[in-house]
Amino acid sequence: MFASQQRDASRGLLGMTTNKEGIMQMAITFMAVIGGMVFSLAVALLAEELIFGQVFRLFFAPSKLARQTAAMKSGQKR
Repeated sequence: MFASQQRDASRGLLGMTTNKEGIMQMAITFMAVIGGMVFSLAVALLAEELIFGQVFRLFFAPSKLARQTAAMKSGQKR
């Protein structure tokens, strides 16, 4: 009889911790997915910068230089 009471008590505690563990597992999974997406974007930007060398020049250049670069790109497409 003692063993059955112990099983019932452990089920009750397990039920409460399972819900909390599920929420924590979901939070950890969410952070891992977001981290993976940020890492993927960083690698893609690095590869693009190494291949073409244009991305950061457009983002961080003064506005006049950025407009000139954009005008040159539109002229090249024609």
